[in-house]
Amino acid sequence: MGFALAAVVCLWMIMENTLSERMRWMVTVLGLLFVANVVFISIGRSGYVILGLGFAVLLLWKASPLQQLVIALGLPIAAVLAFSISPCMRDRITSGVNEWTQYAEKTSMGTRRVLYVNTLEILEDHWLFGLGTGGFRQAYIEHVAKKYDPRDWRADPHWYTSHPHNQYLGVLAQQGIGGLAAFFAWIVAIARDKVGPPACRKLALAILCGWCVTSLFSSHFRTFAEGHLLMTFLGALLTAAPLQNRVAFAAGTSVQPSL
Repeated sequence: MGFALAAVVCLWMIMENTLSERMRWMVTVLGLLFVANVVFISIGRSGYVILGLGFAVLLLWKASPLQQLVIALGLPIAAVLAFSISPCMRDRITSGVNEWTQYAEKTSMGTRRVLYVNTLEILEDHWLFGLGTGGFRQAYIEHVAKKYDPRDWRADPHWYTSHPHNQYLGVLAQQGIGGLAAFFAWIVAIARDKVGPPACRKLALAILCGWCVTSLFSSHFRTFAEGHLLMTFLGALLTAAPLQNRVAFAAGTSVQPSL
């Protein structure tokens, strides 16, 4: 996800057209290296999502209808091409699909499917008010202890985590429908924020869209590394001062905010 985000930032810098010719070439080369790393070397499936959605948001932003059509056709073609020529990418995606459909054994995506099914069963009684913050793990242990044979790997408490590897199910399970509504309201508020420069908002939305999709299969808003990475970028981008304010500050003058 870090390499994919770096590639998205490189594309954003190039599109803003504020770099010198030399820096533009350097950023282009770095961006291509980051893309190559995500496609051919890194094994994180979330990186593919961040890269694809980030590029899509940046390229489609205020593009003409014809450009949008070209981009809408070109990005899927590029994704299929990358899938066909990258053994690493092809293996990670096909293995993920197979693990999801055949979950008789403990695998990365297979355990997620088991978690989702059991979480939905728990939510039948707790969807309104939730289990309370930190209450998921104990409730899950008690649920599977009643459902599976103790010798079944799905009943082994050592692989349980404190969340169901789905950010939205996790919030719903612990904070209830009100907490999930508040979480969605927070995401919408970020997407609608127009205080900072449009260029910074564009990059913030490109990053946020990727995290929203990857969080269908993980809890990337709350896990330590991914959550801190997201909040650092959103905090920096959404609080960036407009260009006129920065120029005025550098000149030692003040700019009155416009209403």
